[in-house]
Formats: sequence, C-alpha cells, structure tokens
Amino acid sequence: MKFELTEYLRGLKRRSKQDDIPGSVEAYLEEPCPSCGRAMKLYKKCCGNPNGYKGCKCGFKYVL
Repeated sequence: MKFELTEYLRGLKRRSKQDDIPGSVEAYLEEPCPSCGRAMKLYKKCCGNPNGYKGCKCGFKYVL
C-alpha cells in the first residue's frame, strides 16, 4: 500500500497556490489588465459573485 501511494504521488504534477482552480475559468480574454497588461480571464458564476467576474493573475478583478 505504501509503495502504491508513493508511486501515485510521484506521478502528480506540482501546482502553485496562485494557479486557478480547475473548472473556474470560463474564457481567456484578449482584453489587457489595466494594472499589469497581461490578458484577463472571465471566471464562472459562483456563490460570491452570482454574475461572475473578470480577473487577472496579478490580483486585479472587477465584478460583472
């Protein structure tokens, strides 16, 4: 059992806390971020933002 778990963990891809949660991004936009200039993303609706929001990796976002 222990051997199977270590082999499984070696096969996983390392992720960062800054990465988006899988399935939360609806579309990648061509619109540049006003703060840093990178491309913005359109995030799906959720309980905190019922209409969704546009955001950037730098932390800038605005609610739709």
